[in-house]
Amino acid sequence: MSLGELYFIINTEIHLTRLSDIRIGRITPTEQEIQILDKYLKLTEEEIEELEDMEIDKILIENDKKINKLISLIPKDLKAGQEVIKECPNCGAKLRISRASINGHLWIICEKEGVLICQ
Repeated sequence: MSLGELYFIINTEIHLTRLSDIRIGRITPTEQEIQILDKYLKLTEEEIEELEDMEIDKILIENDKKINKLISLIPKDLKAGQEVIKECPNCGAKLRISRASINGHLWIICEKEGVLICQ
């Protein structure tokens, strides 16, 4: 089994809350979870670092996609002091896109999720 496959299995078949409960002995792992955890425990430090890097890469890729969706909603001609209202691509709530009149900084604020971009 490759590290990528193990990473996928750990993240899809053993959720973090369940993994935490297993670690502190609150619940007993299933036979399948024991096999997965056994493979994880046999990893070298270098392999564990690679797995952690995969998690960081996954987070960066997901956030990059979200940011690109938001950036694509900004009108090209949005000037300092102007604001437009759009629909949030993440949750469907009202999304305010504005440029500050003082310094022209970009603000993207979701009614539900709060500040998404503050440049």
